[in-house]
Amino acid sequence: MGTKIVVGQSSITAGQMKDFWRKVEDSTIDGELFGYFLENPSKYAQGAVTVARAIRILGARNVLTPEQATDAINLYGAKANLPLLAPPASVPIGYTEQSLREHKALDEQEFGKGNGPLLAYSCELSLRELRRRFGIGPSGFYPTAWDQDPKEDYWAEQPGQPGWYLISMQGRFGATNWADQETKIARLGPYERLHERTLANIALPLLHLQGKRVPDYFWHWGDVSSAPDGCRAYVRFYNGGFHVGHCPLGVDDDDSVRILVARKFDS
Repeated sequence: MGTKIVVGQSSITAGQMKDFWRKVEDSTIDGELFGYFLENPSKYAQGAVTVARAIRILGARNVLTPEQATDAINLYGAKANLPLLAPPASVPIGYTEQSLREHKALDEQEFGKGNGPLLAYSCELSLRELRRRFGIGPSGFYPTAWDQDPKEDYWAEQPGQPGWYLISMQGRFGATNWADQETKIARLGPYERLHERTLANIALPLLHLQGKRVPDYFWHWGDVSSAPDGCRAYVRFYNGGFHVGHCPLGVDDDDSVRILVARKFDS
């Protein structure tokens, strides 16, 4: 067999080589990516995260895969006689390994060891669609009425972009009005306020799989500004289910009104 020579490519860096072979050694690189590297060594993305690598960094309970998320939603959707979701064949994780480690360090420094972030796949169904699938009750939604009003359709029926999201599970910036929370988020670095739709798409499967309610003891003040009287929507779990409420922007004396942050995408 002749020797294969690759021409017309810039040299691979030492950092790329080190990162690649470390992943080969700990079995977090698959055959497809290995073949891609052999064909395109200079294009290998240093720090690219695989699911296996994310589990090694964050822990198995802090990674929610597309299969887990869709299976949980389908379990309830089938009971409601709604079409089943198909998990995507392949979804790139839009974060580097460095981002996972930085977010973990940020959360554990503030909230203690073992309180790191969650890397989760969100199906990004609308809040209304999730309610149709999960229903009313402790494992579904709290029976609110305001968000079911037809005038709220334009946000409550709005789906998002499915994909991986790296989010904190501990609340920050309680007893702080909405605008000041925005200022504090910016000071954290490459983070943003988690959308309540994304949180619901993650929190409901997480409750089914782990029995964990996020958020449980506080409200997450979200991004929807269409709530009554210029309020912003906020969400939390009660014993009666996932509650979608609304809060005036100027509230700054309630420590239970906090936020969950999401890491901004690297790619």
